[in-house]
Amino acid sequence: MEMSKLLSKSNPKVTAGAIAYGIRQYGEPQLQVTGPRAVNQAVKAVAIARGYTAPSGGGSLLHARFQYCSYRGRRENCNLL
Repeated sequence: MEMSKLLSKSNPKVTAGAIAYGIRQYGEPQLQVTGPRAVNQAVKAVAIARGYTAPSGGGSLLHARFQYCSYRGRRENCNLL
């Protein structure tokens, strides 16, 4: 699955749907977020996605890591969830 990039304006419910789809199809979706507001939206989305996948026996586990990525032509530290 290709990595999804989240912004601070990302809708958590829409993102949660994409996460749930990734869990069902690939087992391990990946999100790239930059900045504290985007991390907040991503954590909300993961919590909502857990509710989407729980009835079918799917759980969620969050592994966060940091790496450098390109954002708007600049090299920045990104959070990968």
